[in-house]
This record gives sequence, C-alpha cells and structure tokens, in this order.
Amino acid sequence: MDRQRLEQYGSLKKEVYILEQRLKRLHSTPSRIEHAFVKGSNPDFPYEPKSFHVSGYYVLADAKKILRVEKLNTMLDKKIEECEEELLEIQEYINSISDSCTRIIFTMTFIDELTQEQVAKKIHMDRSSVGKRINKYLGD
Repeated sequence: MDRQRLEQYGSLKKEVYILEQRLKRLHSTPSRIEHAFVKGSNPDFPYEPKSFHVSGYYVLADAKKILRVEKLNTMLDKKIEECEEELLEIQEYINSISDSCTRIIFTMTFIDELTQEQVAKKIHMDRSSVGKRINKYLGD
C-alpha cells in the first residue's frame, strides 16, 4: 500500500456517493408522455369535423429508456462495487497497523481526511512528528 492509494480514500467515498445519486436519478426519471390533437368526425350522419386531444406513453422512447437504465444500472453497480472493495482494502490495511498511535494517525489522515496539523492537535503531537510517522511507516 502506498501513499497515493491511501489518499484516494476520500475520492472513492465521493465517487460512490455520486454514483448512488446518479442511480436514484435514473430510476426516478418519469416516462415520456406525448400529447397531440387529431382530427376526426362524428361516426354518424351529419359527419361534422371534430378535434380530439389524445395522450399516452411513447412506447419506443420508454423501451429505449428501460434498456438504457438497465445498462447504466449494471455499469454503475459494478463501479460502486469496485470502489467499495478498494475502500475496504484501505480500511483493512490501516486496521492491520500494529502501533496504535500510527494507526490513529493513518485513520485521521486518510479516512477522516484531516490535515497533518489537525491530526497533530488532536493527538497532542508536533505536526512534523505526524508526517515523520507516516513517512516512516510507508518507507518514504
């Protein structure tokens, strides 16, 4: 595990959220209803011309929408699963750190996305000590 992969944690969380919102929007998009006026006449004598208002689902557009939603749903579900797997790997890596102070630093820095200065204040350390612990553990 390297620093770049650890720093992706926040972006992955945001990506999962964005993809989930996109899925919700896809499912909540209503079907398209068409409206039109047509001309006709009385079926009996006298044959007087009349206009009728008709409306209904545009079946072809609805079928295309259903296929598109299913395809995007599959794609987004797969991407969400990949992101969540990556998040889990990062969490497992951080949880496997044996030194509790280093584990806390990594959790606050990479999972909670705090700056090294914020982490240092919370755990009563110098900011440079936080950076040194991270660099030492990652072998930088």
